[in-house]
Amino acid sequence: MTQNFELTRNVASDPCTAPDVLGELGGSSDRITRQNVAANPNTPTEVLLKLGAEFPEELLENPIFSLLLLENPNLVGQIPYDTLVSLFKYETVPDSFMEWVEDRGISDRQLVLALAMNAKTPKNLLQGLLENSYYSEVKEVVQLHVNLAGEMNESWEQSAIAAICNTAFDGQKYREYLEQLAKINSIPQFLISFPELLTQIAPENESSVFEADVKYRNTPVEMLPQLARRNVANNPSTPVQILEMLATDKNAEVRYEVAKNPNTPVNILIQLSTDSKAWVRYDVAKNPNTPTNILSQLASDNDIGVRRNVASNPNTPVQILSKLATDNNHGVRYSIAANPNTPVEILVELATDRHSYVRQYIATNPNTPVHILSKLAADSHGTICQYIAGNPNTPMSLLQQLLSHDSERVLKFAVPRYLTHNPDKLSVVLQHYPKDSQPGYSRLVIFFHPQVPTNLLVENSRSDAWLERYAIAQHPNTPPDTLEILAKDANRIVRAAAKANQQTRPAPSA
Repeated sequence: MTQNFELTRNVASDPCTAPDVLGELGGSSDRITRQNVAANPNTPTEVLLKLGAEFPEELLENPIFSLLLLENPNLVGQIPYDTLVSLFKYETVPDSFMEWVEDRGISDRQLVLALAMNAKTPKNLLQGLLENSYYSEVKEVVQLHVNLAGEMNESWEQSAIAAICNTAFDGQKYREYLEQLAKINSIPQFLISFPELLTQIAPENESSVFEADVKYRNTPVEMLPQLARRNVANNPSTPVQILEMLATDKNAEVRYEVAKNPNTPVNILIQLSTDSKAWVRYDVAKNPNTPTNILSQLASDNDIGVRRNVASNPNTPVQILSKLATDNNHGVRYSIAANPNTPVEILVELATDRHSYVRQYIATNPNTPVHILSKLAADSHGTICQYIAGNPNTPMSLLQQLLSHDSERVLKFAVPRYLTHNPDKLSVVLQHYPKDSQPGYSRLVIFFHPQVPTNLLVENSRSDAWLERYAIAQHPNTPPDTLEILAKDANRIVRAAAKANQQTRPAPSA
């Protein structure tokens, strides 16, 4: 039977409604009914404080709330945790609440993040939160608070780029996320709010750059310090005669670097393939110059790591890959699954492997047939869909199915990949996208889209994630009243973006 929500909403908003009735209505499935209960001064205190988590503004503006504070000065310590977090985000929160936090030196992650969203939070409290917090995410947000860092100047975009690139969702920085998307050619053009962001996603240089240059150039090899010998051993420009000497070095770490050097000649690799240290043989198996007969020999090595590197070597012949595909160790099998040269018939065989890691790597392999990817999409192991979403060969039909997945790990690849190839089909994404989503990169992509509905921007303009608020603040579809609120945001970058957006809008007609 359909509920008459119009009636319950009216009853919930009536100040003459009995407290026990309001208590029952506080558990209604209708959001507006619950919202009206939270605003009703006749609502029982326990119900009111619980509803404050969902409706903090209604609680703060409820006339009974100030009376409750007068009756009980220690009320803040008795308010449910979730409600307290919600209240701290609003400027109308009582000053006594701020003092309560300062007196106790609270460093709780959610409470501190809530205070960092509040433009009213004073500088001295922010400094204390910065000193007491153990979380890098919290420190980053607090450091961007306008009361601590001040307003941004006219050239705010350049400063914003660094902050945006280094901001993280679930431990992954935005720059790292863009790098992942770049590898699979899935960065939608609209995702880059500043063109300069593209320069931030170039791969960083390898740390093992040749360092022992002029300083050690004329020093006899046997006299070089160990670190210098290692640097010489892994330098692609080192002459062969030097590599030959270093291949017999007493220190295994030096021999390991020789085995890893892409310019080490075959005769030295053959010599090192029987080294007593497994991790030296490990890099012989990985070296692109290692001949197939040596790879065949190392495929039977007792060390798992050696066999794994043979399995992952792109030069390993098919017959050796076929042999290793039945190896007892799942690490060897998933190295086969990840090898871009593994034939389709072996990939099909490994797609039913008992170990989920093997199936995951089958899902990442660009050679895996579409019908196998479709079967793996129904795999009971949740993370496999994440790899399917990131596979450059996953068809659009399968990506569209993944748009309704309940995991952000899947959505953060499925959404941008789908929109990269179908930029005008945001409506399809929104049709499938989970309605109860939390802040994450997939939502951020949606908020940056030029066709995102205005109501979606308004509904999420108080997102806990400042990156999402930034995306909304700079969006041309964000209405003026929402921009006005964001221009007073606690985050200095969000404020700057909102103000810049306001300046591009035509002046209101008289």
